Amino acid sequence: MTTLHSNVTVDNYAEVLAITEAELKAAEEVRDRLKVKFEGRTAPRSEAETDPAIVSGIRRRTTPTQAKRADAKFDLDIEAYKAYQDAERRHRMLLTRVERLRESPPVPYTEEELKAATAVRTDDGWFRLLKVNRVTVAVNAGFPWPHPVRRDRVLEVRRSEVTPDDRGA
Repeated sequence: MTTLHSNVTVDNYAEVLAITEAELKAAEEVRDRLKVKFEGRTAPRSEAETDPAIVSGIRRRTTPTQAKRADAKFDLDIEAYKAYQDAERRHRMLLTRVERLRESPPVPYTEEELKAATAVRTDDGWFRLLKVNRVTVAVNAGFPWPHPVRRDRVLEVRRSEVTPDDRGA
């Protein structure tokens, strides 16, 4: 079963993109709803609305009950802001994922193209292909040893021609 967090393969790309776009739409609705709620809680009010004694020039000290009420309101405002922030963060993450999925869709390839390739692309980027095995491919990922990658994680293959200048001749 493909989920939002499934690894992208050539076979499930369209499904992962559709799931991510649906999640993005839902996250946008949640974000907008929480933004309205937060802005409604923290809308600027005049001082006359909060303390009617200011209008007549009289200053009062707050009572313990008023202080508790103000602290409780502040705590609720902060909770509403944190919920809005989390929703905004999730929306941005999903938007970035959709953009990334759209900008570089997988390119189907054949077994012969894979064996002749010199570079492969996975979710993590492009790597120089060292060896093709039955289940995995070995790539140069910057380690002193070949890094194995499952073949279904390979999204695109390329063969680059090596010129004498590239070989150092």
